Amino acid sequence: MTTSLTRGLVRLLARPVDPATRSRAALHVLDWLGCAAIGAAEPVGRLLLDWTARAPEGEFTTIGGSSVATPELAIRCNGGLGNVIEMDDIHKRAILHPGPVVLPAALSAAQEVDAPADVFLAAVVRGYDAQIRLGIAVGPGHYANWHNTSTCGPFGAAASTGSLLELDEEELVWAFGNAATQASGPWRCRHEHVMTKQLHSARAAESGYLAASLAARGFTGPELILEGEQGFFQAMCPDPLPDRVLSDCDGQWKIWETSFKPWPACRHAHAAIDAALEIRGRFGTAPSSIASIHIRTYSDAMQFCDRQHPKTTLEAKFSL
Repeated sequence: MTTSLTRGLVRLLARPVDPATRSRAALHVLDWLGCAAIGAAEPVGRLLLDWTARAPEGEFTTIGGSSVATPELAIRCNGGLGNVIEMDDIHKRAILHPGPVVLPAALSAAQEVDAPADVFLAAVVRGYDAQIRLGIAVGPGHYANWHNTSTCGPFGAAASTGSLLELDEEELVWAFGNAATQASGPWRCRHEHVMTKQLHSARAAESGYLAASLAARGFTGPELILEGEQGFFQAMCPDPLPDRVLSDCDGQWKIWETSFKPWPACRHAHAAIDAALEIRGRFGTAPSSIASIHIRTYSDAMQFCDRQHPKTTLEAKFSL
């Protein structure tokens, strides 16, 4: 029998995490903490913290609030906070944000087992790798209706939690099966001025933690959840790329491909923001000498481009 994608991924993630990559992970932790701290002061952040504060105090940290009694509550709150201001880190080809999902789960799991820093950071690296690999594999059609951070996030949270709980191969296969089966997050929230997007990352983080925590207790999950009949790819991905889950097995960890945002906006807009600031710096606030602006950037389809796929662009012209 061919090795399943989940089992293959479990084996891929088992390799040691080198010191340089753990140091890179520490930067992502710092970045997420900053995003979450600012998010905690925003209206949606205050709502999450107020809701979480109903529970008895305990040892599990919420960013900007009091510690709470259960890891699930802390994860749900922290998972929402990291995405509020749209500064969360991003992987371009996977079109997702690993930080606000992987890190809340890893933080609570690390507190649960009293993990040292190097073990925590290695778990973060594994969580990023799992989430990003699935994000690349879902294919461009998935993103048309589904929020990749939300659907692929439980995989990343399960990987980081499973690493900290020291799940064996079979247990982590179960965890991935039950993480993927909780995938959710349609893009309807983009069309209305609502707070749902923060719930996407919150529930993804909690779902992955739940899957791994239950697996540690013997709770089984489907091994062929990705490629199997009525599985994740068949149900939610019109053009999946299953081979991408295990591709480049000997390459660097995917966290190295994850970028930090300089501006609180969609990463696709950052070049235009930089250009606008450059124009303002040169011409002031009333650039009367400029007749029009031509913006050229990559489209969503380009996220999955490689040597076999031609690049596509989006163009827009604005007359002033």
